[in-house]
Amino acid sequence: MEAKKTPKADLERRKGLFLQIGLIATIFIVWGAFEWKSYDKDLSDLGKVSLRLDDEEVMITERPLDTPPPPPPPPAAPEQIIIAQEDEKIEEMQVQSAETSSKEVVTVKEVVAVEEEVEEVVPFAVIEDKPIYPGCEKFKGNSEKLTKCTSQKLNEVLQKSIVYPQICLEMGISGKVWIKLTIKKDGSVKGELARGVDKNLDNEALRAVSKIKGFKPGMQRNKPVEVSYMLPVNFTPPQ
Repeated sequence: MEAKKTPKADLERRKGLFLQIGLIATIFIVWGAFEWKSYDKDLSDLGKVSLRLDDEEVMITERPLDTPPPPPPPPAAPEQIIIAQEDEKIEEMQVQSAETSSKEVVTVKEVVAVEEEVEEVVPFAVIEDKPIYPGCEKFKGNSEKLTKCTSQKLNEVLQKSIVYPQICLEMGISGKVWIKLTIKKDGSVKGELARGVDKNLDNEALRAVSKIKGFKPGMQRNKPVEVSYMLPVNFTPPQ
């Protein structure tokens, strides 16, 4: 079969040249892609900023009318001068100075120091003569037995007087309430809450302690004094 194209129009001979040109173009494109750089836009690239100032608002103020000043106060009445008669006697007031001169000597006859009596409260454990509760008189002079007897007598009074609060029984509240007893000089007793457990138990313990009375007061240096005694009130629900 004879070729229809002329040898000059045959592109097969130039295939190698075209391949080289394509490779060179590809290399340049790849190189350009690697070398391409981009930059962030700065404020100068944001365009123009147009500022439009509004017409300045002019405040219209009214000038107050000139008001006349208030009238001046009326002149004060002149003081009346009373001329005394020649025969009339005028009593003059004499004011004595309270200042004393340096020549005057002030003498102090006697300075009496008044001692303020301070109520002393002595703990039950260290007082010389302990307070005696009715029924413990036979143990006077024996500190250990007197203390034990006092504790037993007070517990008997509490067991007879205390009523376990019903609300505490239902809620299962129990514990030991500490009451500070103050045995006064006349033998009366004052109870104060030292450490509580529950409001209802605390109030019941104070109520029962108020039934304690009849102490013979304690003595310190042969003088009656107030004595403090810590009394535990143990609330245990019945089994």
